[in-house]
Amino acid sequence: MRICEFTVDQDQEKAPITTPQITALRKAKSKLYAKGDKKNWKIVADRLKQEINTFQLRQSNNSINKTKTGSRQWWSGVNGVTGHGSKNSQAPSHVYIDDNWYDIDTFCTNLNTYYVEIGGDVEQTTPNIESDLFVPEKVQVWEVYQSLKQINTRKATHSCDHPSWISHNNAELLAEPICNIINSVLQTGIYPRMWKSAEIAPIPKINVPKTYKDFRPISLLYHLSKVTEKFINRSLSEYIPTDINQYAYTKNIGTNDALVKFITDIAMALDQKSTYGVQALYLDFSKVFDLMRADTLATKLKNLYVPAHLVRLIMSFLSSRSQCGHSSPSLHTKTGVPQGTISGPTLWKIFVSDLNPSKNTIKYADDTTLYDTITKQDINVLEKSGWDRVASIEPNSIQEAANKALEWSTSNNQRLNAMKTQHMIFSLQLRVSVNDPITISGDQVKHSATARHL
Repeated sequence: MRICEFTVDQDQEKAPITTPQITALRKAKSKLYAKGDKKNWKIVADRLKQEINTFQLRQSNNSINKTKTGSRQWWSGVNGVTGHGSKNSQAPSHVYIDDNWYDIDTFCTNLNTYYVEIGGDVEQTTPNIESDLFVPEKVQVWEVYQSLKQINTRKATHSCDHPSWISHNNAELLAEPICNIINSVLQTGIYPRMWKSAEIAPIPKINVPKTYKDFRPISLLYHLSKVTEKFINRSLSEYIPTDINQYAYTKNIGTNDALVKFITDIAMALDQKSTYGVQALYLDFSKVFDLMRADTLATKLKNLYVPAHLVRLIMSFLSSRSQCGHSSPSLHTKTGVPQGTISGPTLWKIFVSDLNPSKNTIKYADDTTLYDTITKQDINVLEKSGWDRVASIEPNSIQEAANKALEWSTSNNQRLNAMKTQHMIFSLQLRVSVNDPITISGDQVKHSATARHL
């Protein structure tokens, strides 16, 4: 047998990281894997990872203490060892927006003010929430431990938050005290004020933003706030009404299901001899999450018989919130649910559950599509030119549905944007347009030959 020998450059070889405890855990992990004991293998694997991280941090501290570096270098060393360092990036000194140049501080302040003023000068009323005898279910320590281990340490959090990897890597030590905090929040119905502060990260909606409305505000929150929200969301999920028209924020249901439903209904309708066509209205609601009122939501929760302590907690979570931006002061927000929260999608799903203006309604988050059949009895063709037809529809069920949607929008502090809403008519071979356009608040809705669905 021929033996091949090779040498390794000692300068390029990385010294193995090991201690007697790490070596023992590695052997135990291998034995459990060979036995197929997944449960205990996972426990040992987590313990091994924690031991390695602790050893790395200790080695980093020893190196830093020898060189006597400052705090910035200390965190740089820790981030380098733990892999949480970020690439160097430099923010621009000036931004061109609204046909003007602004320094970065002024831009951030103006942008934060724009987001806060979206909801208008609206003071929410506090609904009467009567106490009940319902006792909230306590969260268990092992549940908090699992949630801490599931934290994505790569995601950005509030700049005043402690690093999320500390909670992740020390879940065994922190699970119990954090569990006590979460149970206190659930039982008292009071959400910590610090956790209600958000730091806004503006995400451009288009390649070259020209106005402040071209940015989408994503809220950077405290990571323990998100952990707490998971348990609030779990308690709230059992009271979510069944909404067969909602295809968002539902497990195993998504855009494909909504598209299949829409296309199938249109195809089946056009296959009927009595059908002239199918008309659809693509509603556009503006700033739905920013305009959601806590008091309106509380009324809907009460109507769904949600326990009083949970309604009170949701009210506390949504009220007295504040937000700030990079180098901009913190401002009080009067309405809305921050985009980036765990509870936001669930709360919106409940909020919009009573929006069903048409017998055929498809909802996907804040996108709502209404459609209905045009029978040959309802159509009156006024002009003919080749494949083109101009017709009037009487009665127009989509106009009636638009009126109901506007009524819902007004009563729920939402904004239905007629300028971005689109109207389409599907017909076999013919291109049909209407003589009397659909109107919303007196504004005509654009009739389109193509539209983006969802």
